[in-house]
Amino acid sequence: MESILHVHNIKCSGCANSIKQRLEKLDDVAIKEVNVEDGKIIVETPSAELLSEVRSTLSKMGYPESDPSILQNAKSYVSCMIGRMSDGEKS
Repeated sequence: MESILHVHNIKCSGCANSIKQRLEKLDDVAIKEVNVEDGKIIVETPSAELLSEVRSTLSKMGYPESDPSILQNAKSYVSCMIGRMSDGEKS
């Protein structure tokens, strides 16, 4: 099933890269799109349980669907920088 998730804290291609890399590690999850401007992630999962795991993973990375906490904001900056380094993007 295809799902559209609207999350907070996606700031750049480094964030998108981190999200893609982390979600690709989950079995049976296909990432269709990570839209930085809209904060939108489109994923395909075979079950609601796996979609719940995707949501949990994103929240733990600092990209929650609800208003982020200070800790989630900090985690998103770390995820962003890791994504930039692995993508070779300059800050």
